[in-house]
Amino acid sequence: MKKTVTIVEIGIYDEMLPLVSGYLECYASKNPEVKARYCFDYYTSHVNANLDNIINDLLQKSSDVFALSCYIWNMVAMLEIKEKLVSRHPNATIVLGGPQVMNYANEYLNPNHERSVVCNGEGERVFANLLMELLSVKPDFSNVRGISFFKDNELIKNPPEERISDLNEIPSPFLNGVFDDKRGKLAIYETNRGCPYKCTYCFWGAATNDSVYRFDEDRVRDEITWLSQHGVPLLYIADANWGLIKRDIGLSQHIADCKEKYNMPIYVYFSSAKNSPSRVSEITRIFAEAKVMNHQPVSMQSLNPRTLELVQRSNIKLSAYGELQDDLNARKIDSYIELIWPLPGETLESFKGGVQDLIERKASVIETYAHILLHNTPMSKNREAFGLVTKSIKNDTTEIVVGTADLSHEDFQEGIWFYYAVVALFNTRSIHLLTYYLRRHEIMGSAELYSRFMRYCREEHPEHFFTSYCRETIRSSQYYDIHIYPMVYLMSLETKREEFSQLLYDFASSQPWWGDPNARVMFEADMLNRIYLFSNSDFLAPTTPFEFFRVLSTDNRTYSVDIPSSHISILNEIGRDLKRDTLNSGNGHRCAYTINHNQEQLPVNMKMDEAYLANHCYGAIMRGAKHLPSWEAAKGPVQVFMS
Repeated sequence: MKKTVTIVEIGIYDEMLPLVSGYLECYASKNPEVKARYCFDYYTSHVNANLDNIINDLLQKSSDVFALSCYIWNMVAMLEIKEKLVSRHPNATIVLGGPQVMNYANEYLNPNHERSVVCNGEGERVFANLLMELLSVKPDFSNVRGISFFKDNELIKNPPEERISDLNEIPSPFLNGVFDDKRGKLAIYETNRGCPYKCTYCFWGAATNDSVYRFDEDRVRDEITWLSQHGVPLLYIADANWGLIKRDIGLSQHIADCKEKYNMPIYVYFSSAKNSPSRVSEITRIFAEAKVMNHQPVSMQSLNPRTLELVQRSNIKLSAYGELQDDLNARKIDSYIELIWPLPGETLESFKGGVQDLIERKASVIETYAHILLHNTPMSKNREAFGLVTKSIKNDTTEIVVGTADLSHEDFQEGIWFYYAVVALFNTRSIHLLTYYLRRHEIMGSAELYSRFMRYCREEHPEHFFTSYCRETIRSSQYYDIHIYPMVYLMSLETKREEFSQLLYDFASSQPWWGDPNARVMFEADMLNRIYLFSNSDFLAPTTPFEFFRVLSTDNRTYSVDIPSSHISILNEIGRDLKRDTLNSGNGHRCAYTINHNQEQLPVNMKMDEAYLANHCYGAIMRGAKHLPSWEAAKGPVQVFMS
């Protein structure tokens, strides 16, 4: 009888083609004996799925080998799965692989179960050799390079296996039929492996020793064609630096050509090359014209030169980001800037200053990740040198940085409070016009404005839903979970929109610049401009007091308003900064406009749970500029109203 191998992938995306599983099976099956004596079974699920159901599914499988693909986001689930499998199937071999477990067998293996092993590097060769060894009459794990295991209560770590320099040794699961009966909404896909950078917080470059190895271009093109022909709508290019290699432009064009021919993919996500703005701009142009991208991720991590030097990222030029951001703005493509808080050398002041610089450069969305101390990174191996203060998350295997030699724990928490303001005010575009007006006229910078907002929330409205949510997630350290922030989008723009609008008004009207009529005009325009994320959201008339705008009617997701013509010029001045169309000022005392919120929103099932809705909010925020309402003169000749 054939032995059965079950490969388990639990990801952060739904309905994903199991690339890891496909690679492992295809490489191992090159050996005729493995192909003849093993059959492969894939099990995929989502990290937020019910864990009891996942475990029950796996316990029903009488497999000889269970291979668990481990990452920071699924490690808790994988450890519980491992323990249940060992208990139910004590004679099965359990293989743990992935960057979270490699070289950490002492943390993840039980000395009492000698049939559990950890793979300490690239998996294909190691896994194939392990399967061959398991066919022996008396398997001896000492014969398999690249694994760790316990024997007689002693942890044994075998010599490492070499990386695969010719990636074409790995047969394509797309082209050889392995995925023909699989259906997925998302394909994680790679054209090369490796990273030329050695950022100390990142495992990618540290693990690959600078070498970037490539799959043959013809194979890559054929795989892209396969994905398009098989109707996979979402393509996640997993290369560390898309645009690093010159051929990436041609491959991007091939994706665009496939979209035109087969109508797929509908969206492409990639991590752009750090020092190749012209090449990335060309790729962005290709994808934008093909309508397969609506925002461009840009991994900045920090704008502080000292920090970039400490984390060995100073060779990635900040000027390259500036060029790319200007190009994205010109093409009207949203930018999605990624930061990490806190990195060594970063202070509260420099963090706020960096965010303000991004806002002034007209970034679209700023995403700040908690600094998770990843295994096998230079940062984790030199924590004392950086003065890192860490905290382990209860019921989790995650270790987060909460202080450094340059940053007290108190300032670290202030940084989290500040970032919540960025999420609630900037990413939602809730007070964009006001923010840019105050800065342009040297009244107040965005960093000070957002800091004041959070201070006001904590001092004047400590029990408000927004303040309470921030305080509780900071207290419990939940903020490190990227799924936490979309809840702010859901509450502030959808489920508690009126309450948050009132909070904004209470804050703004308490500030010294409230006496500036133009500032109040900007605030009122922002209230009318606040985006709706879904096409079937409850459409509400503004409830905060207006002095300059008059809301004449609310109908068909459109506001009809008028405003004194004397204020049109200041709206145009700031609106042009934000790439908005110029308003016609007419020729009278008051001018009428329709503000149409029927844009490119998609419907959602509003009866679903909050986690589902928040997840959709996250995607909608990334397309936020597409949801901004249009401002048009009232139908027919511009209507003019006497004061």
